[in-house]
Amino acid sequence: MTFGTDDRITKKAKTMRLEKPIKPGFRRPFTLTPDEALDAGADGAFATAEILSGDSTVTIDPASTATEVRGWLNGNGATGEKSVRFSADGRLGDGEQVITLDVEYTVSTPDATTLGFSVGVDEPIPAPDAVGSRPRVPRW
Repeated sequence: MTFGTDDRITKKAKTMRLEKPIKPGFRRPFTLTPDEALDAGADGAFATAEILSGDSTVTIDPASTATEVRGWLNGNGATGEKSVRFSADGRLGDGEQVITLDVEYTVSTPDATTLGFSVGVDEPIPAPDAVGSRPRVPRW
């Protein structure tokens, strides 16, 4: 029996979607946390970002570490749907085991999704003729 060389088994990229859009002109911080330490690339970076769709950019913090890659999804470019693929080398030392995560998001003015509520201290109800009360409407 003869065997050829082993082919690397590639896993389908994992995908996540941000539910809240990023406002145009703003950026959203992110943190990638691997289950084991990552290997640095030739440039010293622990992860790369490849834009899959849209024209917004991603910034990876150069101070990231093998166990915590930080950066920002930037809400620049045109409004609309965006996607980025983060890649990292999961094998320390010789060889490479690329792991990926695809992130999809939208750049637009987000819709309100929650209402906050806070209360102050009790105060007396103003008299009907006081400033801020309802005006009197004559009855004819």
